[in-house]
Amino acid sequence: MNGSDNLTQSSLSCFSVPDSHLVLTVKIMAILLVGGFAVFGNILIIFLAARFTVKRNIHHLIINMAVSDILIAVVFSYDLLTFLLRLPHLCDLWDNDVLAITICTAAYYSFSNASMYVTLTSLLIISVERFRSTKVTVHRVRPYTMKKRLALVSCSWLLPMGLSAHFAWYSQTEQPSTTESITFFVLFCFGQLFVLLMMCLVVIFNIMTSFRLCKSRRTFPQGNFSNEQKRAREKQTAKAVKMVLCSTLLYTCCYLPGFLHFFYLALHFSRVFSVSPPYSSCTIDWNTLHFILDFLFLVNSCFSPCIYIVFLTEFRQAAKRLLH
Repeated sequence: MNGSDNLTQSSLSCFSVPDSHLVLTVKIMAILLVGGFAVFGNILIIFLAARFTVKRNIHHLIINMAVSDILIAVVFSYDLLTFLLRLPHLCDLWDNDVLAITICTAAYYSFSNASMYVTLTSLLIISVERFRSTKVTVHRVRPYTMKKRLALVSCSWLLPMGLSAHFAWYSQTEQPSTTESITFFVLFCFGQLFVLLMMCLVVIFNIMTSFRLCKSRRTFPQGNFSNEQKRAREKQTAKAVKMVLCSTLLYTCCYLPGFLHFFYLALHFSRVFSVSPPYSSCTIDWNTLHFILDFLFLVNSCFSPCIYIVFLTEFRQAAKRLLH
């Protein structure tokens, strides 16, 4: 794709060592194994949430995160396989059809980049919901209506797609001017700062929820709730908090290296500051770096279903019922 050169190949003068047949085979097997497990695991989560568990306010958001993880696993597995095997990209198959290339590239960048932020947006919504559920009140938290669920899911996708729209625009610019490059860099920085803000809010809301749970064990004036119901609600909320924090930690470990790498590339290509070419004096193989950064995205999608099953009792019991 002509646009992807702006973001991935320009000025990358670091050496690239061709993989041996054994190394290439191991990488392909790792992609298929981790990517396949990610797809299978998240499909299992969707099946368990839809078939075997009691519908709660956070279940549709967990399904939403599973869908985004499936998209990430498929997209980045495809990207890595085409990269390693030197195959033409899907959007390069239309050599002369400008409209088809534009639509394909815009859809590809919009959905692939938006999918990376959907999980974080859903975790933020879950954090707010768990914080709201610990509010001292005599009423139960009412389950979401279908209209509200659709609104939350739509918001969790539309917001990331808005933050990723500049990728689709910049990828179609063959020779970006200084103004276009600076505009892209500013939009990119705004998106990353917004992502950082969401991560901070997730942590803050869950810390506040934990404090409320500790306080509620001392004084919990919740009307008609029995002691068993109180303990069950506290335990359920505490496990949801642990699930969110663990998912956020996994997300940070897997995505932060890629975000830092891409931030440096965007800073260099935008020519806002006189930044030296990326890796101009490095001793790392570019092919290996590309593989590691994209493979980490697959790792996040692979282990996310495990976190849901470990920390959420209903999913764990549903998995046991399915196996038996």
